[in-house]
Amino acid sequence: MANNNHNPSRILPMFLILPLLALGIYGTMVNGFETGFFAILTATSANLDNGAYVPGGPPFDPRYTGNKAIDTQLANLIGFFSGLINGERKWDVDLAYLWTMGMFFSGWALVSVEAHRRANRGRVISWTNTFGILVQIFSYLLGACSYLIVHLFTTSPATDDASVPDGEVRHLPLSMTLAYIMPMVLMSLPTPSIIPGKFHYDMAALWQIFPILQFLIQRGLNFACSPRSDSSKQANGIGKSLANHYRFVIFTAVLVHLPVLLVSLTPASMAFGPVWLRDMITETTFSNVFVPYAVWNPPVVDPVNVAALGGDNKAELSWLPGLTKHFLHYDIGSPTLAILVWAGYNYRAAARNGGGIGIEKIVGWLLVGGPVALATVLMWERDERIARARDGKKGQ
Repeated sequence: MANNNHNPSRILPMFLILPLLALGIYGTMVNGFETGFFAILTATSANLDNGAYVPGGPPFDPRYTGNKAIDTQLANLIGFFSGLINGERKWDVDLAYLWTMGMFFSGWALVSVEAHRRANRGRVISWTNTFGILVQIFSYLLGACSYLIVHLFTTSPATDDASVPDGEVRHLPLSMTLAYIMPMVLMSLPTPSIIPGKFHYDMAALWQIFPILQFLIQRGLNFACSPRSDSSKQANGIGKSLANHYRFVIFTAVLVHLPVLLVSLTPASMAFGPVWLRDMITETTFSNVFVPYAVWNPPVVDPVNVAALGGDNKAELSWLPGLTKHFLHYDIGSPTLAILVWAGYNYRAAARNGGGIGIEKIVGWLLVGGPVALATVLMWERDERIARARDGKKGQ
């Protein structure tokens, strides 16, 4: 049983995470029915018996496994992304999609470390790939928030051994790049102007199983590459591989967040560069990229049009991108903020004796890399504090 002495109260993080979860459920599940979004996806990409198709691309047969339940789920997910990517492209939707998928990846990369901490072995929170599968079956919102809540109540961050065996995370960035980033980038290319429709569908299907791919690739790399000597470990502090992984998470968060933020903040009157960049600056603002519609005032498709879907009546491609952006804002935005709350709680447990990250550093990382970059900095600092305390005890 974990020792809960000296841990900060869990009431505050739970008080913050639960409302974020509730808000996300309303913005995704409830609004999904109210706006006609789910009805459109069902009518356009889940009717396997009548030749399922995905809006924005050629007809396709999504019988990947032969199991109707699994193939129907894949068809819905492929339709979700294809309608967004191949609908009437608008820069505010594209940048919101880029940002949310980037925060999804960075958040997943940060949480994945928990599977490798020594104190977490044997605990349900070490099954991060299992939670990742639940994320893909249900939603990032439900999977991530459920994981964070379980983590809060099954760990003792002030006293648990937070160390990570150096060899276990050495190949984590590469396995994540191959399993998540590559399929995501390929499926995000428009079809048929850049990639064939079938390739688009196949990459979208492949991305759905990225937690399984990540597990297999990482295990394969760990098996194929002989472990290095202990010289790869730092004399003090956390292991070199864990530090490199934290750098990787921060890099990916900054790479996505900062350009999107700068473009959205550039006034239309200051548009510059090639035509596509001028259009991007003109069509985007901080509000239409980062700020979601209120859950009580979401974008809605005329119910009469939705009710008429089926057979030869296809959904208009212009319907889907705005509805999908609204869904992603809540499905990914809410758990992204929850990850920051969770990281803050873990950091506070290690910083209880005074000192800590200054407000200027907090604001700086939040601006440069968004919530996940700041969360990573907090977890990195937490791990360093615990490692220094451990090394100090060993030296006595």
